[in-house]
Amino acid sequence: TISTKNKIKEILKIDGLRITFEDDSWVLIRPSGTEPIIRITSQATTKEDVESQLEYYSQVIKKVIKQLK
Repeated sequence: TISTKNKIKEILKIDGLRITFEDDSWVLIRPSGTEPIIRITSQATTKEDVESQLEYYSQVIKKVIKQLK
């Protein structure tokens, strides 16, 4: 799971939403330019952290979409 100790350092809203954390890991959420889907990309120091970020933000996006329906 995403730890609360990893606080957000910066949020950029160019071509999507890029959230950079204090440990310099990041997640990018953006619409695909070629398909009707949302792409989520992550970079972190470990594979486990990347997988955790991808899972967490995937669930957040699904929840938001469900609320919009």
